[in-house]
Amino acid sequence: MGALADGGSDEPIPAPSAPRSLLTRLLIPAVVGLLIWWVLPGVPHDQTVIFALGDGSTRVSQLEVHWEGTGSDYAGQVTLNFPSAPAAPPHASAATSAPTNAPDNTPNHTPTQIAHQFRLPDGEYSFRISARRTGVSNRRTEVTRRVTLDGNTLILRLEELTR
Repeated sequence: MGALADGGSDEPIPAPSAPRSLLTRLLIPAVVGLLIWWVLPGVPHDQTVIFALGDGSTRVSQLEVHWEGTGSDYAGQVTLNFPSAPAAPPHASAATSAPTNAPDNTPNHTPTQIAHQFRLPDGEYSFRISARRTGVSNRRTEVTRRVTLDGNTLILRLEELTR
């Protein structure tokens, strides 16, 4: 057989291959889906944690939250401050007013539940939560909770911080 003018050959061009087998068409998406399912929990995403302080929440002026992932490099901290309620107007009589060195027992506007979003992958974490109490200088109470974050909202009951 001779060569054509365009440099090609006069050999017949093979027909396109038959459509992929059913097994191949099902196997590729299944493998891709399995890889996504395996990788996705390790990707950081929004995790909602609710800190439930209970009825004594107005006695808390600050929460410090430290977290650390078990077996991972994910760690951090956040400080949440809560404003004091407006102070009562001063009394006209000095005899009825509180001494100036007395602790400020003005309640705060701290809600009973505080929702916070963290950008973390699913997994095991240790949360250490410290509460600074209103009117007690430098008095802190602290608790530690070991939790599993899995993309669902997590409620940490912390009533003991407000007692």
